Amino acid sequence: HPAVSANLTRQIDQNVAGAHHIRRGWGVRGAGVRSAAVTPPNAPPVLELRHVGHRRDERAILHDVSWTVGPAERWVVLGPNGSGKTTLLRIASLWLHPSSGTVRVLGEELGRTDVRPLRARVGVVSAALADRLRIDLTVADVVVTSRRGALEPWWHTYDDHDRARAAEALERVGAAHLAGRLFGTLSSGERQRVQLART
Repeated sequence: HPAVSANLTRQIDQNVAGAHHIRRGWGVRGAGVRSAAVTPPNAPPVLELRHVGHRRDERAILHDVSWTVGPAERWVVLGPNGSGKTTLLRIASLWLHPSSGTVRVLGEELGRTDVRPLRARVGVVSAALADRLRIDLTVADVVVTSRRGALEPWWHTYDDHDRARAAEALERVGAAHLAGRLFGTLSSGERQRVQLART
């Protein structure tokens, strides 16, 4: 509902190629009420981007983006194709380093911490991430690798408990029957379900 949306979102200071907007919502559910989640006072942000920029082939994809996400907040990033949304989210999820600026995720600063264990604490569902997964991986391997925030099963060792949790995650999203299938054989909708299980 437009009136509810206007009351529950605010535009923040940003300058992204294509002039798209980053908006924050407070647990919009049905009528658009605030989330009942309790956040400790003065809880640190889960994401802080300060003056982040990214260049690709001498073209500015992002320029001077500052964005802070607090605990229990939900955000929507809006913009036209090619405006830098995927680049922004890849930086925020620690899969891409910015060309400039500072990125802090869960209290850790990108470039000053080992991102591998940190990635395991960040869930992402994205067509761009799906494109980075090998098409000949089984669905079970795609899901279990999220345990370590990895894209390949041979980067780490996974035990029976990890595989059981992956199977449970697939069951929760109604995709248990896909566990033995190759990721590259899935439909777009099936890939989305598998990514949700991975998340």
